[in-house]
Amino acid sequence: KIHFFFLRCLVPSYPLTMIISLKPLFDQESSSGSQFNWGDLSQGEFVDLLDHQKAILIRCDEKPLSTEDFGQLVTSFNLEYYPYVGGAAPRTIIPVTAGKDIVFTANESPPAEPIPFHHELAQTPKPPEYIFFYCDTPANEGGETPIIDSTLVYRLANENHPEFIEKLSKEGARYIRTLPSEDDPLSPIGRSYKNTWHVKTPAELEEKLSKIKGCSWEWK
Repeated sequence: KIHFFFLRCLVPSYPLTMIISLKPLFDQESSSGSQFNWGDLSQGEFVDLLDHQKAILIRCDEKPLSTEDFGQLVTSFNLEYYPYVGGAAPRTIIPVTAGKDIVFTANESPPAEPIPFHHELAQTPKPPEYIFFYCDTPANEGGETPIIDSTLVYRLANENHPEFIEKLSKEGARYIRTLPSEDDPLSPIGRSYKNTWHVKTPAELEEKLSKIKGCSWEWK
């Protein structure tokens, strides 16, 4: 069971007492992480570290983190709340006392369904700046959530397909999505238009879509 958390931007923080280990995931020379008392690590220091390392594995040395611990840990940064609107994956809200609608299941499609590498909510006008994953119950086999350094992907694409990258830079990209009226639990991108945009009727959806620059739609 994987839960994650959407947050973005900075506002003042408050301390939380906990001994944690932080390990950079893209640093091949680092075999072990650094230990911190969570209350001694400021919000700015953590965000600077995350911006520099791009991905960090967080572990608590005292005990496994519960879902409630996860919510408290991440909200201790006091990053700006990010409303989950426009996502493609079927997800369920995980209630935590740290806040409302901040922790969700990552994806509820069958394990055999492939999920390719992607930028979270890239199809929305303002995607989140930071994303946190949390493992509640490790899988008996497999179950990892793979991540990749997007800057390396860009460099590889730019070296091998410079014309394509130049075209993207000039013209941008357009996303085309087909959304069902109800969630499709068999698809990793089967979220219904009702749950994607928090609406109940086509008219409510059209009202929201009409406010998004460059957005068009048709009903089938």
